[in-house]
Amino acid sequence: IVKGISYRTEEEINRIRNLDTDDELVLENEFNNPYDNNAIKVLALKEGVHVGYVPSISCNEVKRMLELVPDYTVKVHVKTDGRKAPFILARIEFNSSVKKLNDC
Repeated sequence: IVKGISYRTEEEINRIRNLDTDDELVLENEFNNPYDNNAIKVLALKEGVHVGYVPSISCNEVKRMLELVPDYTVKVHVKTDGRKAPFILARIEFNSSVKKLNDC
């Protein structure tokens, strides 16, 4: 689930509405986030827009998975229109095998 979409600007929300299933997303650490220095920002390649965030409760686990399997893509899995902003469920697709734990 991508959180915080409803906090985006009206222009950003309109661009987010243009996203389709399987559009590629990018995850970016946001160490300077004033509310959570562990935040992971979600960006849309197609629209070049900040979509929202990985839920804070999931950030540590997502970061760990991405360290173990650094070859991945993130895509829009489900998008539905909400009253104020769309709801987006993203999926991470791993493109290579998992590193051994002692390789990390």
